Amino acid sequence: MRKIELRSDTFTLPTDEMIEAIVRAHKEGRLGDDVVGEDEVVNELQEKAAHILGKEAALLVTSGTQGNVISLLVQTRRGDEVVVERMSHTFLFEAGAMASLGGLFPKPVDGVRGYITPETLESVISPDDPHYA
Repeated sequence: MRKIELRSDTFTLPTDEMIEAIVRAHKEGRLGDDVVGEDEVVNELQEKAAHILGKEAALLVTSGTQGNVISLLVQTRRGDEVVVERMSHTFLFEAGAMASLGGLFPKPVDGVRGYITPETLESVISPDDPHYA
């Protein structure tokens, strides 16, 4: 039986088949500059993910932290407050990326079994005032 490790993306290692696929793609000249959209393999992966999820497009990111920060940044502006559950992964871990990379201000609140209730959320949202984050 093969063990699948889901605690962190840092435990993920490529299988022999994955390494062979990378080498094969390289030999076939299918790897390119992803920044300008010339990497066929990345393009195919993003198109497949978008299709599976029923979305217009998808974006390959290299870590869970990067994905979480991007998802926050597309919904906020630098200096915004982000209400987070006190024990949430994005608050406790990820090297403070929300604040250090995104310039976001995490506001931790107590949840119920990890969830923030609507009542709690309403009570902690700061007023729409430039003096608040």
